[in-house]
Amino acid sequence: MALDWKNIDWSALLGSRIALGAIVTIVTGAAAISGHAIPLDQQSDLSNGLSQVAGGISTIAGVWTLYHRSVAQPETTATIIPKKDQPSPPS
Repeated sequence: MALDWKNIDWSALLGSRIALGAIVTIVTGAAAISGHAIPLDQQSDLSNGLSQVAGGISTIAGVWTLYHRSVAQPETTATIIPKKDQPSPPS
């Protein structure tokens, strides 16, 4: 499936909950991995705690995203890639 990159409504896509969940998952996952990659002699209780918090947030974001996509009904599903020429859904 080819995407029409010029016709994507980027502001709507970046403002969606799906994009927010993906961004949080990626950022917190990277923070957790990099925190655990520090050599043992350089790790501190603070970096370990922050890594655990980041890992927890990443897990929660992943579960939330999976739950949101699995319970979405056809009439209320979010448009994954909104296009500029689509009419906005009624609020």
